[in-house]
Amino acid sequence: MIIDKIKAGCKDSFRELFSDYYPILCCFAENFLNDRDLSKDVAQEALLKYWEQKENFSNINQVKSFLYTVTKNMSLNILKRAGKISDLEYNCDISSDFDLQRSVIEHETLLMVRKAVSSLPDRMREIVELTMSGAQNSDIAERLGIAEGTVHSLKKRAYKKLKSVLGSHFCYLLMI
Repeated sequence: MIIDKIKAGCKDSFRELFSDYYPILCCFAENFLNDRDLSKDVAQEALLKYWEQKENFSNINQVKSFLYTVTKNMSLNILKRAGKISDLEYNCDISSDFDLQRSVIEHETLLMVRKAVSSLPDRMREIVELTMSGAQNSDIAERLGIAEGTVHSLKKRAYKKLKSVLGSHFCYLLMI
């Protein structure tokens, strides 16, 4: 289990967790801060705080809860210090567990989708990523130097693979 390995000081396992959660925590912090660079700093700091306290965690759910809570609190503290939110707003945001849970679920689902997409064969992954960025089949075909029909069939096969991996979460891929 990755948490046990991290607890034992395995830096490779921590790097794996870091690479999984860093982009998600960046997005999560950016929801509060609307500042990409600052959000990256907050996400990195949250992960480093976890590393410093790694002995206190025995399962991934505790770690996730810690990371999201630290990221949210750090983001709100930055906003409070900058005078962008009042004490009342700060206290309301800190206690808003429902919003935190909803956001955690959204970010966890996004992580699941990203992992599934990254597991596709290279050409299929490229096509899905370009599609997710808004490119049309004709644009993808031109960009990759392949026939539009090839793009269509590879995309169809990729979606079939993703549907089997993601199950009921497949619909989230279509929303990205």
